[in-house]
Amino acid sequence: MKFHFNGVLRGVTTNGGKHVVNLGRILPQIQGGGESLSQRYDPSRVTDERGSTHRNRNHLKLRSKQMADTSAKFIPLPYDGIETILNGAITVQEKDPTKGYSVGIVGKSGVGKSAIMVEHSRKLGRTIIEVVLSHCTPSDVSGIIDISGDYTVQKMPEWGKRLFDALDRDEKVTLLFEEYPTAAIDTMTATSRIIYDLEVAGRSFAGGDVLILLNGNRREDKAAVNRIPEHLVSRVQWFTLEPDLEATKAYGIANGWPSWILAFLNWHPEALHDQADKDGSQFPCPRSWAKIAAWANAVQLEPRLELISMAGTIGVGWATQVAAFLKVFRNLPLNPAEIFADPENADIPDPATKADVLWALLGSLAHQVDKKKADAFVTYLLRCPPEFAVCSFKEAHKRDSDLRKTEAFT
Repeated sequence: MKFHFNGVLRGVTTNGGKHVVNLGRILPQIQGGGESLSQRYDPSRVTDERGSTHRNRNHLKLRSKQMADTSAKFIPLPYDGIETILNGAITVQEKDPTKGYSVGIVGKSGVGKSAIMVEHSRKLGRTIIEVVLSHCTPSDVSGIIDISGDYTVQKMPEWGKRLFDALDRDEKVTLLFEEYPTAAIDTMTATSRIIYDLEVAGRSFAGGDVLILLNGNRREDKAAVNRIPEHLVSRVQWFTLEPDLEATKAYGIANGWPSWILAFLNWHPEALHDQADKDGSQFPCPRSWAKIAAWANAVQLEPRLELISMAGTIGVGWATQVAAFLKVFRNLPLNPAEIFADPENADIPDPATKADVLWALLGSLAHQVDKKKADAFVTYLLRCPPEFAVCSFKEAHKRDSDLRKTEAFT
């Protein structure tokens, strides 16, 4: 007799007794005549009508997809945890300076990977040696081979000379391999002994205070990257950095971004990083917002050129929306001074129909509030929808540390 299970055929014969055939978790009971056969259901193999057994290709494709999906998962590293991770790597390296304990950070373009690493090392007074790996050949990394003499000699690469010069001066060094996954595979392989054996051109820097950091993009970021060889993947502790609105706004406040940029991002948080088109055109990201802020603080452009300038930084679609919002911001129907003077009775724009006006207004208030205006500011916020009020309160709180000493902010 033939037994059908989800389209997979199994041959079964019985001898008149009662037998159980194990098909995975299903235990059908079969009665009849003939010999018994007990089989375990194997989804990776199928038996056709002629009794021939072969590989189930559909199962293999599904299994391959499941494995790919699993390997693509990650736990994002929060921005406020980066400094702790980098400090931890330094501590581990100091406890055993004879081995390499490297840290790599990957993520979308323009989220601040390089800037964070550089800023952290500068804050600690470390000498930074940057090697843009995507611009290097293997010999640029490990040193060119000199065959002019009786035997081959590996010459020290330029960056290696800077490294040893810094160590000779008893300096603490951060060796930063930029754009690591964008490099050719042979170039990445050339870093193997540097990362793990702490050696370049036959000379060891083990025992010196050298922190090795790597950064770059991933394939899903639509960057021109190569797959990192497995033996290099296992030699580095990898972290993934994702765009973070609060961290970006905190950076913007600390670096004097115009308040209208922060207000717009409150209104459209999805504009923080939007690479939806992925066609090589401009897109908004923390790096591009920083560029817009730099232009806005340094150059006064007429609206027409302002739109064109922003379009060249964040794309036409988002630039058009920012320009429209900026027009609202510059022509608010309510004067912030009037709100500070009478916060209990001042009008509140309808969040359902004039959300852009309310975001612009609260962004302006958060930028102008000081210790004397703190009570009025909070009074007005308490009358606003919570999702608007909380963003404005947090921005004012981050912008001016003196506000934290007022009764209204405690």
